[in-house]
Amino acid sequence: MGRLHVTVVSGYGLKPMDSNGKADPYVTLTWRNHTYKTDRVRKTLEPRWNCNWVLEWEDFSPNPPLEFTVFDWNRWSSNDPMGRLSIQLHDLEPHKPLENSYPLDTQGFLVLKILFVGKPPPQTAQGAATNLAQPPFVPTPSRQDPHPLSSTPTNSNNNRNSPTPPAYGAAAAPPPPYGMNAAPPPAYGQNAAPPAYGDGVAVAAPPPSGPRSFKGPMGEGFYEGEVNDKDEPDGHGKYTLADGDVYEGQYKEGVKHGWGKCTFADGTFTEGGWKDGKGHGYQTQTFANGSKYEGECKAGKGWDGFGKYTFFDGGFYEGEFKNDNREGHGRIVYVNGQLYEGQMKGGVPEGFGRHRYEDGTYEGEFRDWERKGYGKYLFNDGEIYEGEFECGLKQGVGKYTFPNESVYEGRFREGSYHGHGKLVDAEDGKVYEGGFEDGDYHGQGKFTYANGDREIAWFMNDKREGRCLLIQQGGSIVAVLQCKEDEILSRREVEGPEVEIVMREFRAHDEFLQQKTQSVLEEVRALESNKQRVNEKVSEAVEKVSEAVAATSEVLERHRKEPPRAGART
Repeated sequence: MGRLHVTVVSGYGLKPMDSNGKADPYVTLTWRNHTYKTDRVRKTLEPRWNCNWVLEWEDFSPNPPLEFTVFDWNRWSSNDPMGRLSIQLHDLEPHKPLENSYPLDTQGFLVLKILFVGKPPPQTAQGAATNLAQPPFVPTPSRQDPHPLSSTPTNSNNNRNSPTPPAYGAAAAPPPPYGMNAAPPPAYGQNAAPPAYGDGVAVAAPPPSGPRSFKGPMGEGFYEGEVNDKDEPDGHGKYTLADGDVYEGQYKEGVKHGWGKCTFADGTFTEGGWKDGKGHGYQTQTFANGSKYEGECKAGKGWDGFGKYTFFDGGFYEGEFKNDNREGHGRIVYVNGQLYEGQMKGGVPEGFGRHRYEDGTYEGEFRDWERKGYGKYLFNDGEIYEGEFECGLKQGVGKYTFPNESVYEGRFREGSYHGHGKLVDAEDGKVYEGGFEDGDYHGQGKFTYANGDREIAWFMNDKREGRCLLIQQGGSIVAVLQCKEDEILSRREVEGPEVEIVMREFRAHDEFLQQKTQSVLEEVRALESNKQRVNEKVSEAVEKVSEAVAATSEVLERHRKEPPRAGART
């Protein structure tokens, strides 16, 4: 009997959950034992999701409330709840949008939009309205903006071209064939019923075949326009649904076919070609939040071909679309100056591409919008990282080169030196080989200085801790140090037979560290084969993006110069 549009817009003042004073929040909506959730937004207490869902129902049984829960996403453990709230539905008025900030039961607020579209509840015998009710979730995918944009289509909307009343953000449905819950039109040329057949009664001649006009109720709405001999819309017509959605344009045998435009009660507007009831040819779609699609589409596949999607904040994507989603090659231009050029899959960057960020440029592999696999990051200050990525961060093995030609080669975790590695300081000639943890010296390590002195020490949180061995002046001085938090508590130079004992100990530790260094450097060198392959793939992808952007511009320019006539069939 109607549809409920629920949009999770944003949040603010949320409860800090992580050690950095931030959180990685996402929202779940639970209703009648079904759950749907937004994407997560990283490291913020003021997230913006702009995620909408459509709930449809046919009865008016009592409604459970909408249950919202905000969670903090965790990589290594279960996700922690940040707050909850419940929204009662019994006070909703049809076609009256409701947008408010709702307090969570802990801290902070959710900004929600709720719109009920449909017929008001039927009256009881006493004239009182019954409660609105809905069936279980119909998981119509939202059209969200990808991070960091604010509103991007991420999933296909398979209902957009449905002949039934369309879902939120969809194109209008064609009217059903004549005879579905609608009174028949008057007889041709008369307002009265035709004479009955019988003795002595003249029977009127049958009406001529071909298009004729009709105006009146049809199906679940009102139709005005041309119909065929089967009383189906055929030719030009206008169909208005009870919920306020309107289609005006060409029909063929009861379905949208030709050029037409749809205006929806929620503010969405679609104009373009149709074939067998589905969008086909060239279309423009403007959504209630201000986002817009211009480009090609195919019957049964939605957006398909070359097109441009403009986000409500002014950023845009242009390039290839497939099956109602961004797929193939294209580029995303962000309002903050960032630029992505490369392969797309499922609406997000995936495959090989190049992304220009505020602090530098990444070239390499993407998975589900994030840097993942092998890549190269060239920072604006001259620093360069070449190696493995995971979840957008440096992770695995790689090589980091500084502008002064200092170099680190080894293991990374979550963007920092972590594990075994080798760090060469080009300024003073110092070389460190050993363990790291979160970017600090940690565990056993060896320093080799420019003058030839060598030191084996144990580190904790970037500071020497415990017993250290020092070899100076080519081995003529051998010393044992005791350190605490990098402070030398004592220094003892060994003599006589003890020198050989300490030297054997030093050589054993040195050999162990060299083996680990050799192993990790071999892994770094093995990435060289990946480097050439990925560079070629990125260059190929960027070249195809240029071709796709040129083709998109040609499609848009052609239709802007020569818009189809209102009555044209496609």
